[in-house]
Amino acid sequence: AGPKEPSYFCCYDKLRDTYTGSSYSNIWIENTETADTLKETMQEQYEYIKNKSYKTVISGEIYYEHTQQYGDLTIGKLPVSEFLGAKKSINQMNDGKIATFDNSCEVVSKREAAVHLLQKKIDRTSDNNEKLGYVNELSRLLSGRQSVDKHMSDYNPYVLGKLQTFVNICETMRESSDADIAVNQLIQHCSQYTSNQFGYVL
Repeated sequence: AGPKEPSYFCCYDKLRDTYTGSSYSNIWIENTETADTLKETMQEQYEYIKNKSYKTVISGEIYYEHTQQYGDLTIGKLPVSEFLGAKKSINQMNDGKIATFDNSCEVVSKREAAVHLLQKKIDRTSDNNEKLGYVNELSRLLSGRQSVDKHMSDYNPYVLGKLQTFVNICETMRESSDADIAVNQLIQHCSQYTSNQFGYVL
C-alpha cells in the first residue's frame, strides 16, 4: 500500500489462529505459482501485482491498496528466478493446484489484527478463567497502545513530521544513490534542529 493508505490482513486460519494473507501477498503467490519465473522480469511481476491489487470493503466502506516501488529500479530488468530460483512450470507440478484468492475472506486492518485475534479467543473459549485472561491481555494491549499514541502525540511532533518528510523523499527515489541523499538530508534537518534548540548536534 502507499505510505498514506491502510493495509489489511485476510484469510484467517482457525488452526494456526492467525491471518495468513494480505492483498499483496495473495496476488504475489498467485503470480509466482503460475508465471514462468525464468522469463518473467521483476518489473513484469510488479505490473501484474499492481494491476490486480484489489479494493477492500469493510462495513460498506471501500479501501484501495496500491503496490509501490522503491529503491534501485534497475533490478526490474532481471528475471524473477534471479531472486527466487528456477521452478517447474505449473503443468509439471504433481498436484496441479493453483492458489486462488478473492475478496470474500475476512479482512482486518494490520494495526487492529492483534485486537481481533484476542477478541476471537475471548468469543471462542467457554472457560471463564481463560476468558478473563484474554480480557486482561486485551486490556493491557489497548492501554499500552493508548499510552504510546499519547507519548508520540505529546512529545514527538517534530520527529513525526520529519519521518513524513523522509517518506516523501523516498517516494521520489529512482536510483540507489538517492537513498544516501535522502538519509543525508534527514540528518541535516535533525542536526540543524537539535543545534538550534539545545546547542549541540547529535
